[in-house]
Amino acid sequence: MPIFTPSTIAFATAVEQIADAAGASADVEMRGRAFRSLQASLKYFNGRHKWVWLQQEANPIIVVAPFGVTITADASGVASASAASGHGLLVDDFIVGSGFVAGARVTAVSGAAGATAQIGFNANITGITAAFSGSVTAARDFYDWPSDFKQAYSFRSLGNLKPLWPAQRRLYDRGVTNEFTTGTPEWYDIFSHFQRGKVRLLPPPNAADVLQLRYYRRMSVPTASGTSSVLDIPDDYDFALIAWAKWHFLTDKKEARAEQATTWLNLANEGIRTMMADQTNLPDETLGFVKGPVGGWPPRGSTRGIAWEYS
Repeated sequence: MPIFTPSTIAFATAVEQIADAAGASADVEMRGRAFRSLQASLKYFNGRHKWVWLQQEANPIIVVAPFGVTITADASGVASASAASGHGLLVDDFIVGSGFVAGARVTAVSGAAGATAQIGFNANITGITAAFSGSVTAARDFYDWPSDFKQAYSFRSLGNLKPLWPAQRRLYDRGVTNEFTTGTPEWYDIFSHFQRGKVRLLPPPNAADVLQLRYYRRMSVPTASGTSSVLDIPDDYDFALIAWAKWHFLTDKKEARAEQATTWLNLANEGIRTMMADQTNLPDETLGFVKGPVGGWPPRGSTRGIAWEYS
């Protein structure tokens, strides 16, 4: 596998090169079109593969143990909460206690962590006919991914010295009846990632821990054409990224430049083939079976627990 170095071509310079494909680098409108073509090129290349230069290690993710909260509410269900310092409620925390249905989650929080805050829930507090006050337990099973997260590479629990495995959501739903009983996390679940931008630990953690995440990030797509940041691609491949953007730019123009556009597209495709060939697996990535625990869900070292029908 090659060792890559970042491109030295600034985003603004690439926009100028793309507009120059039609001799229009001095035209404001054409530079705007070239900018949009470069954005499209970055998004296209980003979706072609989990490129090795996009491998990233996230900052440690701190896991919070269940903590006590005092909830006060009136008959209309308007609630406030007070937690110990450093244990403020967050959106998506779930509540376990008298008056709360299973799966009741915090939907809104206003106020500083550790201080009394107004909170909202995704389910009404039950049985409230007058002022209500009581101590409950809050647990946190949803944790933020990095903002540039694309796909997990590895996910490990440092406190428990074990890897977390991706949950097969459908099989988990068939085999586990209560997702709100805390324990030692065995799995990470991305079912609600697009909805919440978070990863869920299953079962919910019953103790503090630290998670280590290695992942594939997304390529950076600047939002301003004049930015001075460099292209988010190795210098071995930036020609292919610009060539694809030139093809996109030329085919989007009114005048016919089909032959010129085809030349740039062929160059881009040749570059992509080279890029794909350079995604050489390292020796430690060879396939093999890992012996799993006896029993438990699902068996890790066997295909016995895989739902092959996908129906």
